[in-house]
Amino acid sequence: MRRSGLLLLVCGAALLAGCAKEPVAAEDEQISPPAPNPYLRSLDIALGEWQQLAAENGDSYRYVVNAGSVLGGPGYNTTLTVQEGEVVQRDLEITEIDDAGNVTVVESWSETGAAVGSHAEGAEPITIDGRFETCKQEVDKPDINAYDVDLS
Repeated sequence: MRRSGLLLLVCGAALLAGCAKEPVAAEDEQISPPAPNPYLRSLDIALGEWQQLAAENGDSYRYVVNAGSVLGGPGYNTTLTVQEGEVVQRDLEITEIDDAGNVTVVESWSETGAAVGSHAEGAEPITIDGRFETCKQEVDKPDINAYDVDLS
Protein backbone atom coordinates (compact mmCIF):
# COMPACT_ATOMS: atom_id res chain seq x y z
CA MET A 1 0.00 0.00 0.00
CA ARG A 2 2.80 2.44 0.82
CA ARG A 3 4.43 1.96 -2.55
CA SER A 4 1.24 2.72 -4.53
CA GLY A 5 0.52 5.72 -2.28
CA LEU A 6 4.02 7.08 -2.88
CA LEU A 7 3.65 6.54 -6.63
CA LEU A 8 0.33 8.40 -6.58
CA LEU A 9 1.93 11.26 -4.63
CA VAL A 10 4.83 11.51 -7.12
CA CYS A 11 2.45 11.46 -10.11
CA GLY A 12 0.22 14.09 -8.52
CA ALA A 13 3.23 16.34 -7.80
CA ALA A 14 4.42 15.98 -11.38
CA LEU A 15 0.99 16.93 -12.72
CA LEU A 16 0.78 19.96 -10.45
CA ALA A 17 4.27 21.05 -11.41
CA GLY A 18 3.30 20.83 -15.05
CA CYS A 19 0.21 22.95 -14.43
CA ALA A 20 2.24 25.58 -12.62
CA LYS A 21 4.25 26.47 -15.72
CA GLU A 22 3.65 29.77 -17.46
CA PRO A 23 0.98 29.45 -20.14
CA VAL A 24 2.31 29.68 -23.68
CA ALA A 25 0.63 32.21 -25.94
CA ALA A 26 -0.75 30.76 -29.18
CA GLU A 27 1.39 33.05 -31.33
CA ASP A 28 4.54 31.76 -29.61
CA GLU A 29 3.83 28.17 -30.68
CA GLN A 30 5.43 26.87 -33.83
CA ILE A 31 2.63 25.00 -35.59
CA SER A 32 3.77 23.47 -38.83
CA PRO A 33 1.27 22.86 -41.62
CA PRO A 34 0.35 19.25 -42.29
CA ALA A 35 2.67 17.40 -44.61
CA PRO A 36 1.45 17.14 -48.21
CA ASN A 37 -0.42 13.95 -48.95
CA PRO A 38 1.95 11.84 -51.11
CA TYR A 39 -0.95 9.81 -52.48
CA LEU A 40 -2.56 12.88 -54.02
CA ARG A 41 0.64 13.68 -55.93
CA SER A 42 0.83 10.11 -57.26
CA LEU A 43 -2.82 10.23 -58.19
CA ASP A 44 -2.43 13.56 -60.03
CA ILE A 45 0.52 12.18 -62.02
CA ALA A 46 -1.40 9.03 -62.97
CA LEU A 47 -4.49 11.06 -63.90
CA GLY A 48 -2.42 13.28 -66.20
CA GLU A 49 -0.94 10.23 -67.92
CA TRP A 50 -4.39 8.67 -68.24
CA GLN A 51 -5.94 11.82 -69.71
CA GLN A 52 -3.19 12.00 -72.34
CA LEU A 53 -3.77 8.36 -73.32
CA ALA A 54 -7.56 8.84 -73.40
CA ALA A 55 -7.21 11.94 -75.60
CA GLU A 56 -5.03 9.98 -78.04
CA ASN A 57 -7.89 7.45 -78.34
CA GLY A 58 -10.77 9.90 -78.70
CA ASP A 59 -11.79 9.29 -75.09
CA SER A 60 -13.06 5.85 -76.19
CA TYR A 61 -11.96 2.69 -74.39
CA ARG A 62 -13.08 -0.43 -72.52
CA TYR A 63 -12.08 -1.47 -69.01
CA VAL A 64 -12.90 -4.24 -66.54
CA VAL A 65 -13.62 -3.97 -62.81
CA ASN A 66 -13.15 -7.21 -60.86
CA ALA A 67 -14.69 -7.78 -57.45
CA GLY A 68 -15.10 -10.76 -55.20
CA SER A 69 -14.34 -12.18 -51.81
CA VAL A 70 -11.04 -13.69 -50.72
CA LEU A 71 -13.09 -16.06 -48.59
CA GLY A 72 -14.84 -17.63 -51.56
CA GLY A 73 -18.20 -16.90 -53.05
CA PRO A 74 -19.01 -15.32 -56.37
CA GLY A 75 -16.70 -13.14 -58.43
CA TYR A 76 -17.95 -10.15 -60.39
CA ASN A 77 -16.39 -8.94 -63.63
CA THR A 78 -17.93 -5.76 -64.99
CA THR A 79 -16.80 -4.57 -68.42
CA LEU A 80 -17.52 -0.93 -69.15
CA THR A 81 -17.37 0.48 -72.68
CA VAL A 82 -16.81 4.22 -73.03
CA GLN A 83 -17.24 6.09 -76.31
CA GLU A 84 -16.30 9.75 -76.57
CA GLY A 85 -16.33 10.10 -72.77
CA GLU A 86 -19.72 8.44 -72.15
CA VAL A 87 -20.40 4.95 -70.75
CA VAL A 88 -22.43 3.32 -73.52
CA GLN A 89 -22.36 -0.32 -72.39
CA ARG A 90 -21.96 -2.29 -69.18
CA ASP A 91 -21.59 -6.09 -69.13
CA LEU A 92 -21.50 -8.27 -66.02
CA GLU A 93 -20.40 -11.84 -65.47
CA ILE A 94 -20.88 -13.43 -62.08
CA THR A 95 -18.70 -16.50 -61.66
CA GLU A 96 -18.18 -19.18 -59.06
CA ILE A 97 -15.15 -21.42 -58.56
CA ASP A 98 -15.69 -24.95 -57.30
CA ASP A 99 -13.30 -26.89 -55.07
CA ALA A 100 -11.47 -28.27 -58.13
CA GLY A 101 -10.79 -24.75 -59.41
CA ASN A 102 -13.32 -24.85 -62.25
CA VAL A 103 -14.92 -21.48 -63.07
CA THR A 104 -18.63 -21.41 -63.91
CA VAL A 105 -20.55 -18.36 -65.14
CA VAL A 106 -23.72 -18.31 -63.01
CA GLU A 107 -25.20 -15.08 -64.34
CA SER A 108 -24.46 -12.56 -67.06
CA TRP A 109 -26.16 -9.58 -68.62
CA SER A 110 -25.49 -6.58 -70.83
CA GLU A 111 -26.86 -3.04 -70.67
CA THR A 112 -26.61 -0.53 -73.50
CA GLY A 113 -27.67 3.06 -74.11
CA ALA A 114 -30.26 4.42 -71.69
CA ALA A 115 -30.39 1.06 -69.86
CA VAL A 116 -26.79 1.44 -68.61
CA GLY A 117 -26.98 1.37 -64.81
CA SER A 118 -30.38 -0.34 -64.64
CA HIS A 119 -29.09 -3.38 -62.72
CA ALA A 120 -28.13 -3.05 -59.05
CA GLU A 121 -25.19 -5.45 -59.41
CA GLY A 122 -21.87 -4.65 -61.01
CA ALA A 123 -19.42 -1.79 -60.93
CA GLU A 124 -20.76 1.74 -61.08
CA PRO A 125 -21.07 2.86 -64.72
CA ILE A 126 -18.55 5.69 -64.64
CA THR A 127 -15.55 6.64 -66.76
CA ILE A 128 -11.94 6.19 -65.69
CA ASP A 129 -11.88 9.94 -64.94
CA GLY A 130 -14.83 9.35 -62.60
CA ARG A 131 -12.92 6.54 -60.91
CA PHE A 132 -9.95 8.87 -60.40
CA GLU A 133 -12.29 11.42 -58.76
CA THR A 134 -13.76 8.75 -56.47
CA CYS A 135 -10.26 7.61 -55.55
CA LYS A 136 -9.16 11.19 -54.89
CA GLN A 137 -12.05 11.64 -52.45
CA GLU A 138 -10.98 8.47 -50.64
CA VAL A 139 -7.34 9.51 -50.47
CA ASP A 140 -7.80 13.21 -49.65
CA LYS A 141 -8.16 12.84 -45.87
CA PRO A 142 -6.79 15.21 -43.19
CA ASP A 143 -4.83 12.38 -41.56
CA ILE A 144 -4.07 9.92 -44.33
CA ASN A 145 -2.03 7.74 -41.97
CA ALA A 146 -5.24 6.87 -40.11
CA TYR A 147 -6.59 5.13 -43.23
CA ASP A 148 -5.59 2.01 -45.11
CA VAL A 149 -4.86 3.21 -48.67
CA ASP A 150 -3.84 1.02 -51.60
CA LEU A 151 -3.39 2.75 -54.97
CA SER A 152 -2.60 -0.40 -56.91
